[in-house]
Amino acid sequence: MCIESWFSSLGCGSLLLKGIFVGFSVAAPVGPIGILCIRQNLAYGFLMGILCGVAVSVADAFYSLVAALGANFMNVIIHQHIRWFYLFGGLLLIFIGRKVFITQVSKNEGSVKKKRQYMGSFFYTLFLTLASPMTTLLFIAMFTAAGVFRNALTSMGILDLVVGVFLGSMLWWTVLATSIRFLRRYMNLTTFLVINKVSGLAIIGYGFFTLSKIFS
Repeated sequence: MCIESWFSSLGCGSLLLKGIFVGFSVAAPVGPIGILCIRQNLAYGFLMGILCGVAVSVADAFYSLVAALGANFMNVIIHQHIRWFYLFGGLLLIFIGRKVFITQVSKNEGSVKKKRQYMGSFFYTLFLTLASPMTTLLFIAMFTAAGVFRNALTSMGILDLVVGVFLGSMLWWTVLATSIRFLRRYMNLTTFLVINKVSGLAIIGYGFFTLSKIFS
């Protein structure tokens, strides 16, 4: 059953609810941004995890707005300049991955609070997410599957859709951050150091993979 049929079977035509569903679905798969958010949550606590989630949700809401306003236009623009996006996104991933890899983390909550850079973490998570314009194409595909484009969107409809995407994305990151909050209690310093190294290498790997797409 396709997404549109599923919504129809529920008697649900609300763009807000469709936005929540799409926002949750787009946020849930674990990619480089997900790895970064999980690592920040584990290393610096629940509030940092939520803050990273807000950053990703804001970026998702922005790209959903772009998708809703001009699906065909943005499809053309993204494909014309995709190599620049790959270059910027790949280099940013490598930079952040290296920073994660070499960071020393203390499990002591008091010392961790002194090291927290909430705004810095928020903005580089936001910029990293915005550096992935293919997210717009993913939203276009999801909106199409949900039947969002079947009728012309009004200003209020677009607002409902974008707010829904933000709420759906935040729902996922809140569930994830809450789960990690409980798991964190059972981790020792060695576990945190291993997570740092693995997360850093994974993000760097994603960065090089993104750069390789320039030549594909």
